[in-house]
Amino acid sequence: MVPGAGGAWRKNAVQEAGGFSADTLAEDTDLTLAIRRLGYRVRYDNEAIVDTEVPQHTAALVQQRFRWLFGTLQSAWKYRSVLFRPTYGTLGFIGLPCIWLFQMAVPLVSPAAEISMLAALVAGHWEIVVCYGSALFGLELTAGLLAYALERERPDDLILLPAQRTYYRAVLLYVAGRALVSAIRGAWVEWTKIERSTTSPQPLHSN
Repeated sequence: MVPGAGGAWRKNAVQEAGGFSADTLAEDTDLTLAIRRLGYRVRYDNEAIVDTEVPQHTAALVQQRFRWLFGTLQSAWKYRSVLFRPTYGTLGFIGLPCIWLFQMAVPLVSPAAEISMLAALVAGHWEIVVCYGSALFGLELTAGLLAYALERERPDDLILLPAQRTYYRAVLLYVAGRALVSAIRGAWVEWTKIERSTTSPQPLHSN
């Protein structure tokens, strides 16, 4: 997707797609899918640097991620006719299926792992829990170290990985469940923005 915080659009492609739509809460995702459906490609600039203000507390984070997820699901539903259609190539066979799988299915199914872990502990199979938990944590840590190495940055933030697994997974589960319930009920959801702080972050890079 072309991110709203740092994206550039080809004017004629936007015009051909009909411009920005008010059909969803994720207008950047909506427009990206509309343009991709026309056959255009999205390019990623590895050297681009963008500063953006992020949520400062959990309530704001939940509000932001709910709008993102609900709007993304609206967009995926809006373009459901593209699914598994050879005409649309990777958009129909990879892009849209990944939205449904990783944005909704995985967050909702992932608690099964914690339930299985607790069941194993109650049954006295602590060694299985330790083995599985250590392997999963090692995999995530390795992926994180690789990501920081590729960006040539210090991996100091990875010290927060254990807390992130507990905190952020719970946030995603709540947001995914809330978005699914809202979609099933056909609830009206308005576009909201996060509360802005009075401070500006220092630029990531200076000339």
